[in-house]
Amino acid sequence: MFTIIHVLIKKNSIFGNRIRSILLKTGIKVLYLSPNQARDMRIDSIYNFFNELKDDDFSLIYYGSANDVITDILIKLSEVNITDIREMSQIRKKVSFLMAECFQNIVRHGKIFDDVEKDLSSKHFFFTRSISKTYYFISANLVENTKVSSLRKKLKKVNDLDAVGLKEFYLEVLKNEQMSAQGGAGLGLIEMARKSGQKLKFDFVKLNSKYSYFFLQVFFNGKGVGETDKNILISTSKKIQKEIDSENIILLHRDNFSQESIKPVLQMIEKNMNKISEKGSMKKRVFHVLVEVLQNISKHAHSINDIRDGIFILAHENDNYIFRTGNYILNSGVQALKSVLDYLNTQNKTQLNVVYKRRLREAAINPDEDIALGLIDICRESMEKIKYKFIRVDEQKSFFLLSVKL
Repeated sequence: MFTIIHVLIKKNSIFGNRIRSILLKTGIKVLYLSPNQARDMRIDSIYNFFNELKDDDFSLIYYGSANDVITDILIKLSEVNITDIREMSQIRKKVSFLMAECFQNIVRHGKIFDDVEKDLSSKHFFFTRSISKTYYFISANLVENTKVSSLRKKLKKVNDLDAVGLKEFYLEVLKNEQMSAQGGAGLGLIEMARKSGQKLKFDFVKLNSKYSYFFLQVFFNGKGVGETDKNILISTSKKIQKEIDSENIILLHRDNFSQESIKPVLQMIEKNMNKISEKGSMKKRVFHVLVEVLQNISKHAHSINDIRDGIFILAHENDNYIFRTGNYILNSGVQALKSVLDYLNTQNKTQLNVVYKRRLREAAINPDEDIALGLIDICRESMEKIKYKFIRVDEQKSFFLLSVKL
């Protein structure tokens, strides 16, 4: 019996051959993937994430460095969705507080360790999701193994207390300051337990002899007192974090991408682009393509019950940004869209500029005509041919996957 592993290594490289030799000695069969097969795996992951989050009304994941600027952007992006809550303002306040506190927990406790690889130490995980009026907030960061035992005891103490006990504990900590900001169970965590009315879920994943990854999950049931209809295990959040890491994903956003929904998102990103550390020209290109790919979903995604369900992913690999999107499209429109994409992929940059100007003039004459200006613009910015795929879902619709590299 063989274990099959996908190896994304150049077949005839010295390193690849060494890895193959070692694995074969252990009885593991190695199957090499061609570059095209590897790309197909990556683009298919869009649909996999979409299905994995299929029950979510809204999902937002961020995986990267934590600071007040990034946290502020994420909170405001999430609040775009939270403002749609029609219930009492008190529910909105609690949801906003829990989300902000979960994100701030990383900023306070997510220490950067000098003796750890920068990529590992700076990868803080934020995850907000809403499912049928239940709101989940998940965070993860690196902690020293020597602090795991005491941190676990403190969190267990928080979970063992009822509402009255939590209030007393909060006042005790506030008065005596017995727990430091790095203690892991400070005032913020006590307040999360109080405001949510639920036990804090947590776990530790040991990375090496010195460090572990600390996962914290809290949820708020907007339906009323008691457990939620859908209990999301922390193991599910850990699994998603692992998948996000393997795909080099920075940001994942699953939502209703109607024009009304994406407008505040784009406004928020535009306002904060100057705060993100990246060269000016690249920031402009990133924002430009971001606008176009989101507008593409908003304008062309198949609407079901007035909802344009879609997913957007931003990844960062080898100094390149990769934009991936997915949305439903009517089967009747697949062939026409495929023809446009195939044609655009045959054009070089000069030819694309000519096509763009010609279509721009046509749009001035007939503004209502759908002439795929956005797709042309995306191709002009992309450093390689755009990748796409259609997955047939049923007799009416397919799922359209698009990948663009800057």
